[in-house]
Parts: sequence; structure tokens; C-alpha cells
Amino acid sequence: MSIVITKQPTGGPFNAYDAGTELDLEFGVDAGTPEVAIITINDVELPNIYPDINGNFYYNLKAAVTAIINENHFNDELEVIDENFKEDPSLFKEIEIVINVLFVDVAEDETTIVLPFLKSIGQKYYSEEFTFLVPKISQNAEVIYYKGYPMDIAIYSKTPTAGIRTYTIKNKRTGISTTKDFVKGVSRLFLGDGVVDLNDFEQEVPLYLGANDMEFSYNGSIVATLTIHKKEASCGKLLKWFNPAGGWSYFRFLPFEIDDLSSDTMENFNNHGVNTITGKEAERELELNTGVIDAAEYRILETLLLSPKVYIYDQKPFQPFALSNFKEVEVTTKSLSRATKYQTGSYTIKLLMPNVYTQTL
Repeated sequence: MSIVITKQPTGGPFNAYDAGTELDLEFGVDAGTPEVAIITINDVELPNIYPDINGNFYYNLKAAVTAIINENHFNDELEVIDENFKEDPSLFKEIEIVINVLFVDVAEDETTIVLPFLKSIGQKYYSEEFTFLVPKISQNAEVIYYKGYPMDIAIYSKTPTAGIRTYTIKNKRTGISTTKDFVKGVSRLFLGDGVVDLNDFEQEVPLYLGANDMEFSYNGSIVATLTIHKKEASCGKLLKWFNPAGGWSYFRFLPFEIDDLSSDTMENFNNHGVNTITGKEAERELELNTGVIDAAEYRILETLLLSPKVYIYDQKPFQPFALSNFKEVEVTTKSLSRATKYQTGSYTIKLLMPNVYTQTL
């Protein structure tokens, strides 16, 4: 009497936040009468599930997988010191699923499957071997690099377990290259850390203003191209957010903003019906403008409204930074619209800033 899995995710890596049936698990047995199934995911035992009249079991993995892969609640906790390339284990998890079926005659059988997951909701044009974790319209990808600001791109590599894959990264524009050792999972390539020093990626592979086509090669074969659009250094407001592809996106807004502070009086009625003012509560809203941007920049920006985690950078360019310099904010803009017949446009984003502290009882 053995467990027979009739449906499970195949291929991978899989989207942890898949909205369809990609994460359905179905199984039965080849003989005997099953009574109950016990599923354990990463050593956490789930509630028992029971078979249908035909002896088949059904389970959707989404709730369990998202709880495991999102233990940090979408926060960016990766500290990078004196390096520009580092694995980020919070963006990729291998989930071990142990299925134990108990039969009515007290017999039992057990099987184990291991599935790889990205912290993403959907991936288009991605490879099971190597992919950039940014929204894209082809296997290749485009990012904007704002000189003087800390920013990165997350990259998935299907490196063998406990091994490494050495990729060559070459700027096609200059012919200059470097190598990076990828472990299995997601690593982040930091294009800049806010200051110009020997650890800057540009010290390895110089980037020119405008488009830089970066060819990623393994064993002499090009696997993907990342186009880095380098912008001139200038002041502005940098936003960073978790994107649907399972990595981080960045956008620099104009340095001019509308800062709106509003407050309400806090009141309390005592037992005698007397109204007492107990203080003030306040909130600050910031309005940012993109300036004129093109269609490629708009594709990056539009994912901001869908993000569960958004930060604003509180430092000026070319300054050392810490994770604490990224302050969490809430996007209050509900929609963006773009006329496709126009190649450029200007857009406004409103943000609810962190708590404003006031004097209260």
C-alpha cells in the first residue's frame, strides 16, 4: 500500500502567492482503504485531512507556504557591509512536504517531496535556471540605476544544492567583465551603496550614462541580459518597494514635494458629561512627482501601487546608509493611468508618512 501523488507543482521555482491552482496537491493510494492523511511542512504538522469517497486527498499549499516564506512580513533585513553581492534567504525557500497516510487496518505509508518557492505573486518570461526578479516583458530585464543611491537587483539561480555557479557579467558596451558565485536561491547584486568606494560594483564593471547591456554568461553561454539605465546623479526622493516578481524595485522622484500636515483634537467625556481636550493626533502626507518619464519607467512605477511594503529613503545622495535610513510609508494613491498613444507622461504619488508624534494624555 503506497501513496500515489496524482497532482503536484512541477518545474519551479514556484510563485508562493500564486492566485490559481498551481499549488494544488492531490494524492491517493494504490491499494487499501486510507483513513486520514497527516501533512507536515518544514517540521510543522498541519490539521488532518480526510479522503473523499474514492479515497483521494486534496490540499492547497498556498496558506502554509506563504506563512513559511514570509516570516519577516516583507521587510528588507539584508545587511550588506563591504560587499556588493550577497545571498538573500528571505526571498527563496525550499519547502519540505512530508505526507503520511494512515489506513483503516493500522498500516501507514509516508513520502516526501521538496518544492522551491520564490516570494512572488507571478512571473512572466522567466527561466527555471536563471531569472531577474523584476517585472519584465521578456526573458531579459531593465532597471534604472540612480547614481549616489543604494539599490540592487535580486536574481534567482538554480544552482545545485551545496554548490555554486560562477556567472560572468559583462558590459557589452565596454567589454569589461567580472564574475560572481551564485548559490542556489536568490542573490542580490547591489549596483550602488550610496557612496563611491572600492566595494562599488562600478569599480568592477564601469557603467556609462544611458543604457548598459549587461550579459550574464555561464560556461561561455549567455543566459540573460540585464539593461541598466544609468541616470545622472541628482537630488530627489527615492522610493523602494517589494515588487510582484519577488524582488525590490526603485524609483527616484523629483526633489520637490508637497508636504501636508493635518491634525485632529482628541477629546474625552467624563462621567459627568464634561468634555476634556486630551491632546492632538496628526498625520503627514507627502505628494511626489515623477517628472516626465517614458514607457519603460512607467512599467517599473506601476507596480508600486500593488506593493505590500514601501520605503522612502531619508538620506541625501552619496552618503553612507543603514537599513534604518529606509522608512516604511503607505501609498495612498489608488490608481495610475497612461494613454498608450503617448510615449511619455508625468505622474503624482501620495504617501502617508510614519507616525507624527504629538502631546497627548
